[in-house]
Amino acid sequence: MGAIRHRIRPGGPWQRVLPGVYATFTGVLTADQRRSAALLYAGADAALTGHSVLELQRVRYLPHDERVHVLNPAGCHVCSRSFVIISRTHRPFAIRSLAGFPAVSAARALSTWASSQRELSTVRAVTASCVQLGRTSVDDLSKELRQCAIGGTAFFRMALAEVGAGVRSAAE
Repeated sequence: MGAIRHRIRPGGPWQRVLPGVYATFTGVLTADQRRSAALLYAGADAALTGHSVLELQRVRYLPHDERVHVLNPAGCHVCSRSFVIISRTHRPFAIRSLAGFPAVSAARALSTWASSQRELSTVRAVTASCVQLGRTSVDDLSKELRQCAIGGTAFFRMALAEVGAGVRSAAE
């Protein structure tokens, strides 16, 4: 432990990114390095979700967000810290590889992201973009909506109804 303390000292060659996670360089982390650090911090059962997945899927109209959103099983005791947002769930989630990172489906990620949004127009635009780009389908989104908790889903429900009715872009 003394060797690590020596390396992360002020002016040292390393930096502490999160508890138990160190970068062997100084300076600003790239987006991928932040994702890797967040997943190392969150633990082996964690997966990217929300904005982090939608960003990797190159979904349009996403507002900028530096945070990394991670989903963990309910028994996990890791808390949100710094740029990492930890969500816990009792609902099982499938993990797939996305650009080399463990991630939830686009439908699950969109549902998680939309529940924290405060503007219907943004949720509508991102939802339409996900479907238009083929990242997920209206059927998958409807299924996800039926399985998720009701709280915070009003905008997502409205946007999904519009996209299901044929709206496919922000302009529509």
